[in-house]
Amino acid sequence: FVDPTLEAGDPDAPSVASKIINVDPSGAATDDLDPPVQYVLEVAELDDSKEAECVYWDYEANDGAGGWKGDGCTLVASARLGGGSASVTCTCTHMTNFAVL
Repeated sequence: FVDPTLEAGDPDAPSVASKIINVDPSGAATDDLDPPVQYVLEVAELDDSKEAECVYWDYEANDGAGGWKGDGCTLVASARLGGGSASVTCTCTHMTNFAVL
């Protein structure tokens, strides 16, 4: 999952800060979920100068090259854990591959 719009080496460019998870239940609806699906990811280091961003992988973004998008996803909460890591809670109205930038 490499987003071609994120510049390598740019210290201000967002990067994937969590593991990537996939939610794809067979036979279940995956779009326009009400209530939205909620997930919690651990982030190794949470940068205090930037808010965590809840995203999903859009396979059609960037002319089919794919990319991280945030529409339909909301940051619910983030909480510091020991050692500088954090727990980030997100909701999304669809199911796919999720991460935190």
